[in-house]
Amino acid sequence: AIFSSCTPAPEVEPTVTVKIDSATYKTNQGINGSITLTAGELSTVVLDSAGTVIKTYTTFTKAPITSSSKESYIVKYDSLHVGKYTLKATLKTGQYGTKAFEVVKKTTPPVVPTLEVAASNVTINCNVGDGYSSKSTCASADGMTYAPKVNATTFLDVATQAKVDFVYFNDKGTSFGIYAPSAVPTAISTSFSGWTTKNPTTFAKSTSIVYSSATYTQVADAAKTITANSVTGLEKGDVVVFKTASGKVGLFEVVSKTNGYNPDDNVVVNIKISK
Repeated sequence: AIFSSCTPAPEVEPTVTVKIDSATYKTNQGINGSITLTAGELSTVVLDSAGTVIKTYTTFTKAPITSSSKESYIVKYDSLHVGKYTLKATLKTGQYGTKAFEVVKKTTPPVVPTLEVAASNVTINCNVGDGYSSKSTCASADGMTYAPKVNATTFLDVATQAKVDFVYFNDKGTSFGIYAPSAVPTAISTSFSGWTTKNPTTFAKSTSIVYSSATYTQVADAAKTITANSVTGLEKGDVVVFKTASGKVGLFEVVSKTNGYNPDDNVVVNIKISK
């Protein structure tokens, strides 16, 4: 009789693979990854930082670790502090796998203001005593123009008043100027007597800033020290820096003007403002 034996298949050493979706995470951002086994049964998953155990998981059917199958597990851990971490998954037979990752401070990128064209070739008519014959006020945000009064008795509505930053007035053709609603000349004060919001825009003529190539930084720097609520004696080509009541900065360029002071006399401007 002949006896023979079967050669047993070699045992496959179980392996544990731990994966993390990213090498770095921001604070309060969920840590996502997976643990995959080639064989065996998962015993523990330990999260530590610099040798200090943060948490040990032994149950894998609930969050933050949930089982999608016997061999594969999903890892999610929220709101970790800034620091370096290691996730270690160990089988009941002792084999383990690790993965290191880092949590960094969550930052919000600073908003860098820009200087953008609000409107071009805006016609602002000269203000006259009755307050409703011409669109003598202007909103710098969009270049819209309005008459201070709707009719002989009704003033511009409050919401629109709050938008207005410029008033154009040429006193008998001798004092061409752009004024803040808060600082209009006495000659036209009745046009604004019923306004509840009169923005204190500030102005300063600039001889160093070119309108076409002006940058936000140039305008913001120039606007830091301006305090006047009007600018007068302007001519075609002049550039004026302004700052609104809400803190926006901008500039306008005089495209053209007429020398009269009637309702159809006007100044035409291009406007840029910070966004």
